[in-house]
Amino acid sequence: MDSSCPFDKEDQLGSDVVAPTGTLPGYPRVSLDNRNRVKKFLEKELYADLLESMAPRLWWMAKQDSRSISALHRQLVRSRRIVITEDPKLHLVWFNDRIFIKPLPGYLLSHSFWTEYLANPRSDQEQRTTRAALGFLRTYFYLIQHPSDFRMATAESARLVPPGVTYFQFCQFSKRFDKIKDEDVTWRYAYGELRLSRLNFYVKVFGSRWSYHRTELQYGAYFARFYGPFLFLFGCISVVLSAMQTELAAEQVGLLVYWINFQNASRGFCVFALFLVMIIVLTFTTLWLYKFLKEWHYALKDRFDKRRPIHDTWIARSQTNMSMRKRTNHAV
Repeated sequence: MDSSCPFDKEDQLGSDVVAPTGTLPGYPRVSLDNRNRVKKFLEKELYADLLESMAPRLWWMAKQDSRSISALHRQLVRSRRIVITEDPKLHLVWFNDRIFIKPLPGYLLSHSFWTEYLANPRSDQEQRTTRAALGFLRTYFYLIQHPSDFRMATAESARLVPPGVTYFQFCQFSKRFDKIKDEDVTWRYAYGELRLSRLNFYVKVFGSRWSYHRTELQYGAYFARFYGPFLFLFGCISVVLSAMQTELAAEQVGLLVYWINFQNASRGFCVFALFLVMIIVLTFTTLWLYKFLKEWHYALKDRFDKRRPIHDTWIARSQTNMSMRKRTNHAV
């Protein structure tokens, strides 16, 4: 897709933003007369450094499909409530009963703003910002698929879309967003929804930080999630120790000839208890291992079955960027 603008001027939802003495729509603290500050602000608002650094391994934890985004009404069907976030690293990240969504900023709805600040990027910073903006806009093509989705997006509790926009206007505005290709967006937006629990786990594996995003801000809530596994482990150990103690006691009672039957019954029950604990532990372990291997099998199959692997696209993109920099240096 042409990087000039992903929508036509007559389909823009915002007003022209070109006055150098004005401010960024919705952000009165950001003056348009300082171009460098505007570019830094856009990169901060649209580009997720941490998530992009994990991008080469996102296929470990998510489906390799940028269309893997459920419409807003489907989020409710899945018992997820929409939580507004302004952090780009949390956009389309879900956890249990909630999903984080970043609202559409007014400046991305203006054709003149795209032409002035995002079109035809030259530096690496500008390319990152433009690709992030394209990927972000494309997500809304899949989030809003029906009139019910649009009503949810414009509700007072959400305001994902600025007020005063009709469903027809939004459809005209976003009609070409699905034509945006994966090579036109940042690596993160080559994927759809991401699971926060997996991000929190793998960010530790990669060694970059302790957590991707904390969901428990209190010590009590943080340690409460360990109660279940610890109690289960404690219960298993208690049953095993009790069975062993019962067997030892039965051996001593067995010295009396009148307690032979009780000794045999105690021994049989001890063996049964030990086998029961072992079966339960093996069942849960096997079930977890089955799900783990099944997900990895699907991820590997999906990755290697693609005609244009995402990794190859990244390599081609890097080579293109290097060629552009070499031509620029020769020209200088």
